Amino acid sequence: EYEGEWKNGRKNGKGKLYYEDGTLEYDGQFQGDDYDGTGKLYFEDGSIWYDGEWKDGERHGMGTLYEEDGSIKYEGEWVDDDIK
Repeated sequence: EYEGEWKNGRKNGKGKLYYEDGTLEYDGQFQGDDYDGTGKLYFEDGSIWYDGEWKDGERHGMGTLYEEDGSIKYEGEWVDDDIK
């Protein structure tokens, strides 16, 4: 389920995407249905998986990747969903 801004029938602007069970999956910016801008992606248990910048649905820019226990796995720059 999606809750947020729309443009031309597509997710665009600030929004929240939820897993089927109602748990928050993503909270951040969208453009043309893709994660684009800044946002947080969550594990199904509600803990943060990634917090940072997105471009065209991929991690791109500065961001932090977390383990399920909340410890930092990687913090730094991303390019096209890969660690730079």
